[in-house]
Amino acid sequence: DEVEAKVRELFSTIPTVENPKPRVYQEVPWHADTRYVLAQDKEASISSVEVVALRKSVPIEDKNLDYIRNRHIISLMNSMASARISEILQKDNPPFVSGSIAYGPNGYARGYDEFSIYAVPLPNEEAAALRAVYTEAERIRRHGFTESELDRAKAIMAANYEIYYNQKDKIDNDTYIGSFQDYFLNGEPLTSVDFDYNFLNMVLPSISAEEVSALYRELFTEENRTIIVMGLEGDGITHISKEEALAIIDEVGKADIEPYDEGELATSLVETDIKGSAIAATTPLPQFDAVEWTLENNVKVIYRKADHEKDNVALNAFSYGGTSLLDDDEVLPAYLLSTLSSLYGVGDFDNISLQKMMAGKKASVSFDLSETAEVISGSSTPKDFETMMQLLYLKFTEPRFDKTAHDAYMQRLISYVENMANDPNKIMNDSISLITTAYSPRTVILNRETLSTVSVDDIEKIYRDRFAGADEFIFFIVGNIDEETVKPMVEKYIGGLPVAGRIETFADRKTGQPKGRVDKNIGLELTIPKSTVFISFENKMEYTPYNTLGLSVINGILDIVYTEKVREEEGGTYGVQVSVTGRKTPSARVKALITFDCDPDRADELKKIVFDQLKYMGKRGPSEENLEKTVLNLLKNREESKRHNSYWTNVLLRYYQLGINSDDPNNFEDILNAYTVRDIKKITKKSFKKADLVDMTFSPLK
Repeated sequence: DEVEAKVRELFSTIPTVENPKPRVYQEVPWHADTRYVLAQDKEASISSVEVVALRKSVPIEDKNLDYIRNRHIISLMNSMASARISEILQKDNPPFVSGSIAYGPNGYARGYDEFSIYAVPLPNEEAAALRAVYTEAERIRRHGFTESELDRAKAIMAANYEIYYNQKDKIDNDTYIGSFQDYFLNGEPLTSVDFDYNFLNMVLPSISAEEVSALYRELFTEENRTIIVMGLEGDGITHISKEEALAIIDEVGKADIEPYDEGELATSLVETDIKGSAIAATTPLPQFDAVEWTLENNVKVIYRKADHEKDNVALNAFSYGGTSLLDDDEVLPAYLLSTLSSLYGVGDFDNISLQKMMAGKKASVSFDLSETAEVISGSSTPKDFETMMQLLYLKFTEPRFDKTAHDAYMQRLISYVENMANDPNKIMNDSISLITTAYSPRTVILNRETLSTVSVDDIEKIYRDRFAGADEFIFFIVGNIDEETVKPMVEKYIGGLPVAGRIETFADRKTGQPKGRVDKNIGLELTIPKSTVFISFENKMEYTPYNTLGLSVINGILDIVYTEKVREEEGGTYGVQVSVTGRKTPSARVKALITFDCDPDRADELKKIVFDQLKYMGKRGPSEENLEKTVLNLLKNREESKRHNSYWTNVLLRYYQLGINSDDPNNFEDILNAYTVRDIKKITKKSFKKADLVDMTFSPLK
């Protein structure tokens, strides 16, 4: 009632438009033949080939319960087709970087849906890419989907809706607004979360593989069809022609295509008996309402129950070391380790088999390396907690290194970065990376030359070294799960992990910004003339709650000031992006980044405003009004964050990594509320005075 009254108050004074223009929906002329369009761009980062067949959307008056059920069938169909494409991408040398077979709303004309067969090819492989994806689309048309595929798709859908239902009190306003827009603009049914959940569970058992396959065949039509080719324009670059594309479609239609081979699946992730370790010591952590366990294998585990998100349990762990302990030539493989290791599978299961086994389960675990630490992160629902622990166990004890999956991904990645060779954004990002690290040999640059050196053996060597023993890690389990459930799982799975008996810390490789000031003006070939300004400050600063919270305040104030001065008063840019942060490892530093796009003729003028405002903050401090606004906003965000399980994960991690209890008001609210203009002036001066500075402007070549 309060919201409705506010809406009426705000909008009732707006006069009604007299003789409003009617909303016109464009009619797309029906055509029996297949049409062709080629779109080229000198700055295109990818090429694509798509076969699209349009059909009119369901009329608004027919969007009833049958329509909602049919929408679920389409979702299942798209999910199964997506899984088929994902499998192809993980096998030997697929000729495309990404692809899809899907039905859904058309992006060009309201009131139309489309059946789309889409591929992003490897360089000069448009024909092969179209043939590969179209062949899979034709395989589905001829042989349909299998019952086991449908069972997995149903399990995934049911699990997603269960989480959606259990977390209904956490749905944000943007999600609701999106539903309102779909209802108002497209006549989509506007239903409650309870209805969505109950209706799905009612209709899902009645949907068969035959029904989904029949709908797929109905939607896979040759009428109203267009071949859309998009890609780079330039000398010596050719794209697939209409005649070539139609010939491939005709060949695939006449080819002998075998049914989908499901393969055999195991019934359990872990078949062996695990000899775990009992909890040897328990240390209460009353300040966090948590507990610390030390297992007999010398692994520490911190547990805290948090039930803000009912269907969430988070697993985190860290061990100091990271890429800082690796040689220069190992940094790039380490950078790719998390992505690649996730594609290898675990134990006896390649990733395709693993994903099938995980259908309907909400559990994941990933291993990664930061500059100063080995990092483990995972999540699950309470009912899939044991599955998450099994994944953790296998990733330590039976890591898999799959050359086929490795080579397939690296081929796609190399193709992707080659396609971006002329992309101004990649040129800018690579330039920024190199210049802000003083051209360190440890700077990661992705291109064919560097990526071609990364082998599966490199990943295995680094992985086995950095994740050799669980006793180097501290584990954190936070979520809606009882201690009685967690304890035996911890003793079994974490207690059964290997130990290395190794004590390490990180090294400081001193890969910071070059000393002093560096000014760079770099010309780029741009279709749309604009300049991008990138400013980076770096300085020494002690890592304390007083300093780091002060940096957050400075960040918020600069957001306000630059919006007022650069965007609103000068009309110079759509927005200035500001990031001011502190770090403790590998050395205590403050880093500030300021970036914006603008008219090339105004870059110097607007940049002067940016620097002048920083100087003013260092001399006079911020206005009382801006300080108050920023502090209130940070306090508001703090209270909102407490309504999420991740708040306690972050509090515990900061305590064990940095020795700071950030839940203590003395380390947060009390500091923020005590800040004065003089405090922020002092921290600003400390941050920016005598800081190392990189000042770069990217502009169109003249």
